[in-house]
Amino acid sequence: MNTTTLIAGIDYTAFPGLADAALQASRSVLATINKKISSSTENTEESDDDQQDTGNHVRLFEWNRSSPLSARTLILHAENNIGPIHEGVLVFDTYAATLDFPAFSADVCSRSVDELIAGYLFLTAELLARFSRNGGGRLVFMLREQPSLAETILMPSLKNKTDFSNASVLSSVAAGAFKAFAENTAASYLSQQNIHCILTAVDPSISYSAAGSWIFDYIGELESQKNNRSPKQIVQWIKYGSRPSSGFQFFKR
Repeated sequence: MNTTTLIAGIDYTAFPGLADAALQASRSVLATINKKISSSTENTEESDDDQQDTGNHVRLFEWNRSSPLSARTLILHAENNIGPIHEGVLVFDTYAATLDFPAFSADVCSRSVDELIAGYLFLTAELLARFSRNGGGRLVFMLREQPSLAETILMPSLKNKTDFSNASVLSSVAAGAFKAFAENTAASYLSQQNIHCILTAVDPSISYSAAGSWIFDYIGELESQKNNRSPKQIVQWIKYGSRPSSGFQFFKR
């Protein structure tokens, strides 16, 4: 049976490489495109017209990140059209977040929290609920983090290790929230036998195509070894290019 993978957190139309890599890894792929809904309509039910198909068989679903209803509707529409989701890949891209929220100002603070922080909480809660109901699943967190202005002041050498400018105030705050959320979500599911979390860290200079090829190869190697990971390993971030050792532990007892 093919693995059905949902990729969210980046807009497919801007960053298709990760979804394309999932296709190459023989997955059935769902991806999100960002949908912004005004406050007067964000609580209305969304229709199946929010689903789209691309020429390469990636199924697209619109997602209003600031709406908990949209997260639930996204999962339901995906399952109704394709079937159960076995794997979620949630991406936080600091560069993309900085493009959306370049400046720190009072009028965008609330929207940035909704789109860059709360949206991940809503969608993760829905995915984990479906995994529990469907007998299990895998949740991959991918962090593409670029240095903040404060970090480049403290460590000037960081300026030479990224292709992008410093992260903005709001994107830096949201990246920290995503990191803490991922770590503690993984920690809270240590005792679950059928729900597995994997934390991955990818430098922004690495393309999504390369990052995706590595991640799905890595998952395949973990599955083939059929070993347990220790609690410490589960909450640690795996850096791009890493490979599981023969003694690396994956499945939990």
